Amino acid sequence: MIVIGDKVVSFGRLFVNSKAEAEWTIVNDTQAAIKVQLKDNGADSRKSSMLQQTDFEPQIIPAQSAGRFKIAFQALLCGKFETILSYIINSTHNFQLLVSAEV
Repeated sequence: MIVIGDKVVSFGRLFVNSKAEAEWTIVNDTQAAIKVQLKDNGADSRKSSMLQQTDFEPQIIPAQSAGRFKIAFQALLCGKFETILSYIINSTHNFQLLVSAEV
C-alpha cells in the first residue's frame, strides 16, 4: 500500500514577500521501490514563480520507506492563491495536490 500525505497543503495567511515551507510525505509500504515526482502544470507563470523553490526532483522511495517533498511558497502578490500540483507514481499514476495561501 502507498499512503499519501494530505491532499491539501495550506499555508494559511501570509504577508507579501514572506516565505513559508511545508513538507509533503508519501509512504511506500509495498515490497518494491517506487518513483514519485511532483509537477507544476505551469499554466500560470505568476503562480509558478511563487513555488519556484519547491522540490520538483523525482525521488526513488525504497520499499517500506517514506519520501518527503519540500513545498516552498514565496508570497509575491496580494490575494488568494490556489494551484494544483500533480504527483506521478512510477511515471504512470497521476494524482493531484492542492496548494493554497492567502496573502
